[in-house]
Amino acid sequence: MPDPIPALLPTTVIGSYSLPRWLEHAREGHKSGALGDAELDEAHDNAVKACLKDQELAGVDVVTDGELRRETMIYFNPDCGLKFTRRAVAYAKLQAMVAGASLVREDLGQA
Repeated sequence: MPDPIPALLPTTVIGSYSLPRWLEHAREGHKSGALGDAELDEAHDNAVKACLKDQELAGVDVVTDGELRRETMIYFNPDCGLKFTRRAVAYAKLQAMVAGASLVREDLGQA
């Protein structure tokens, strides 16, 4: 039953949910041909259901599928080496990151 008093600040999650090891194995089995498309779809469905249940139990107001069907991920270092760095050095690193993002946008035609 929905909460009759909506949350003042609804909660949600940001980013991808941790990929269960069994889903990794299912994906590997699909790539090798050991599992068919239907079996992989079922594995993805089960992973999303578990993700949604976890969020429900945690009291999250706006749930997501956790991006569990997503095949590609980009990993990065969120620290970017800026911790305990002099202001001038940190500023130069940030400028380089912005310049790099601008170049990528230009290459993609999104400038």
